[in-house]
Amino acid sequence: MTPEEFLRVYPVDVILKKLGMDNLTESSDYWRFSSPFRTDKNPSMVCYKSKAYCIDFGGTFKGSIFSLSKEITGQSLYKLFNESYSNPTKERLSWGSTPVRSQSREEAPERVFDEVMVKGTFHDQKPSHGPVEDECVKRGISEEFWKEFNLSWTSYCVLNGMAVYDRLLIPIVESGKTISIEARDLTGKSSKKVLYPPRGSVSTLFNLDNLDKEKPLIVVEGVMDIPKIWGGVTRNVTTTFGIQITNRQKILLRDFKEIILFPDGDEGGSKFIENLDEALPGKEFKVAIFPGKDPGDLPVSQIKKAIDDAISVTEYYANESGLFENRRKSWQMMLF
Repeated sequence: MTPEEFLRVYPVDVILKKLGMDNLTESSDYWRFSSPFRTDKNPSMVCYKSKAYCIDFGGTFKGSIFSLSKEITGQSLYKLFNESYSNPTKERLSWGSTPVRSQSREEAPERVFDEVMVKGTFHDQKPSHGPVEDECVKRGISEEFWKEFNLSWTSYCVLNGMAVYDRLLIPIVESGKTISIEARDLTGKSSKKVLYPPRGSVSTLFNLDNLDKEKPLIVVEGVMDIPKIWGGVTRNVTTTFGIQITNRQKILLRDFKEIILFPDGDEGGSKFIENLDEALPGKEFKVAIFPGKDPGDLPVSQIKKAIDDAISVTEYYANESGLFENRRKSWQMMLF
């Protein structure tokens, strides 16, 4: 069934209850409930009945009820309700099929992924010159990395109705399905370096299908911090797509035996450490630090050294508090 048919069969309140929202309060044109993304004693999230559109007024989430399902459960509403998705106007093709070339925007065929419908002009081959190659060299994106993660690039395309220009396209895959695409600016002129299409989900871990839970897992802030680590240190590396950690990412991360967080060397990186510590209460993890630098900006040798020298999060907080320095000064005063 189409999304419109789905919402006629399953009203908004039925869907919300299925997603675990039990404290529903009905208004004339919306349902109010507590946000699932944080402690919310005074319900501050709503879902409008007519549009099935949700807004967390005390947080950052805005999106359709379909996106809300992906964010909370990692599954589509169709899967949760055991329904099949259908839209006869879309042609289903796989990522990596023959790229579309020299066609007008009106003539370009659609390419449909599991959660992302794409229309536009694509280039699946890694170029040997130009801004795409410059970005690849800067970030350490090898031919092997390009092929492994099915990268592509576009001068123009539409992702679930969102137009993007001159961007590197990085599929985000889970259980063999493309659930979103990271569209990364190649011009350096866009106000937003990274865009994600509507109705996709990044409430997952990049490279999840290939991660080994028994080996140390390197966690970084963004996809572009991964290539050098993946190519020169370990392939057990992932990102949470920013410093915020969703409820589902918390669940996924708990399963890993050892975690080494490698944040950016700035204020945001410090917040990333705090967020992971809060997300995994009682679970000790390590922190790799290189002040003032992002992992993706470092040569492989320095990345490897920072990971080898990683300290426990407990020691990190002790260092930040000045505890060890204060002890050293106390000993010096006693000696002299």
